[in-house]
Amino acid sequence: NRIMCFEVRDAIRWLFRVLPAPRLRQAGLQHTPDIDEPRDTLRLADINTDDPDGARIHESAGKVLAKLGTPDADTVTLDQIRRIKAGIEALPVSEIGVVLPEASDDAEVRAFLADIIAHVGGAQHAGGKLGVNQAELDEFLTEARAYLDWLARSEIPDGQSKTDIMPLGAATPEAYALLASLAPKIDQYFAQCQAIAFDARIAGQVGLSEAELAETDFDDPASIDEALKSAPLAGVQADGKLPLKPPLNPYYVQAVAAFRTQAVAPALGRSASSIDRDDWREIQQFFAAHRAWVQADAGAEVSSLGPDTLRAYLDGSCEAVVRDLIAESTATALELDSIRQTERLILYRCHLLELANNFISFPRLYDVERRAMFEMGTLIMDGRRFNLAVKVANRAAHAALAKNSSMFVLYVEVGSKAGKKLYDLAVPVTSGGKGNLQVGKRGVFIDINGLEWDARVVSIIDNPISIREALVSPFKRLGRMLSGKIESITSKAEKTFDAKATAAMTKVEQAA
Repeated sequence: NRIMCFEVRDAIRWLFRVLPAPRLRQAGLQHTPDIDEPRDTLRLADINTDDPDGARIHESAGKVLAKLGTPDADTVTLDQIRRIKAGIEALPVSEIGVVLPEASDDAEVRAFLADIIAHVGGAQHAGGKLGVNQAELDEFLTEARAYLDWLARSEIPDGQSKTDIMPLGAATPEAYALLASLAPKIDQYFAQCQAIAFDARIAGQVGLSEAELAETDFDDPASIDEALKSAPLAGVQADGKLPLKPPLNPYYVQAVAAFRTQAVAPALGRSASSIDRDDWREIQQFFAAHRAWVQADAGAEVSSLGPDTLRAYLDGSCEAVVRDLIAESTATALELDSIRQTERLILYRCHLLELANNFISFPRLYDVERRAMFEMGTLIMDGRRFNLAVKVANRAAHAALAKNSSMFVLYVEVGSKAGKKLYDLAVPVTSGGKGNLQVGKRGVFIDINGLEWDARVVSIIDNPISIREALVSPFKRLGRMLSGKIESITSKAEKTFDAKATAAMTKVEQAA
């Protein structure tokens, strides 16, 4: 957030080139813009149309006037430029190709755009809303095609009842969902059986821990369910088989019953009341192709729209309309850029000289009747007025430089009467003496708008203010040094006296 010197120089050169004084241009002399009197009005005749930027600005200003219904006007104002600019920026299709749903009159296209924003995110429109640009459109269409292609792999051809991916036909997804939900618990059960078979002592460690039982409120059904959910699927059986009928963990009884009939029986080709580890591997292998298909899930971001809606969006009609709208943004961008250049020219004409005067030559700093741009107001403190105050963003960094300035500087915290801090100021004291100026001193700060604020000194760079203070300063430093030495000697003597007195009293007490 800083303006660099070269940027100011470039701005001045550009202004001289685009807005020369007519009389100098006619004489063929160096162009110098007439900017001594700040105005927010631009005469079209003053623009140098021989310059490429000037020609664009002249054309843009003419178009602005035409849109405002005054094509014959010879001047354009900053307010007029900004009104037209705001109108263009609010268009449903922005300069950078961001299309809002309201850009189309077609309800299907509006729904298409809204679904893109909802499912793959949107791009920021100049008006503050979310819209769709080229990247979002392409991402949505790619996701939609990927999802439909993925879905097509699971389709069962006419005349067939199953495929490798759908080994149970239409019943496969439900059966696999049961398997997937119980798989961690089944794996846990067989792992526990294997561990206990190796070392029977492990059986005492299987199940809910004492801490988990202590945390369970057995008067609360929800708490009981949560505890059972964490518990093993079943008690470990001596034969290492998993029972598919009670006794089972009550939390999983219904799920296991459905799993037994919908997945186990068709996978093993037989009814089973229990399964061993080999059976479990066979069941998993039966659903392996379906599992791989599920894990390769594509287009998850758009899947909730459903295949019918996605196919309708991919027929090309909505896509073509949106791409045309995005293409229109190129013309909008060119028009808006020219309008911004016109705004830039008017702003430079109004304020560039003022900026240079306030940060280069400082004529207002030395004019008691006027305020420089960087001045914040007047501090009233200790019965005096301090008319120069500048805002400080980083007090410590500012003080590190200011301490070498040989100036007496007050750092003042300005806040509201409610105590909320607003900003810090650096206030140089350039006349009089230090007086009662000290850290913690309070006063009143009047800003350049005439508003009054509370002010408090938070730190000081202490340097002589007047010639008298400069002459006296070395002696004050010497006095402080001597005073410190005397206090140090006195303190040391007092400690020695106290030690000797204490020792003497101790001896007297011992003698007594």
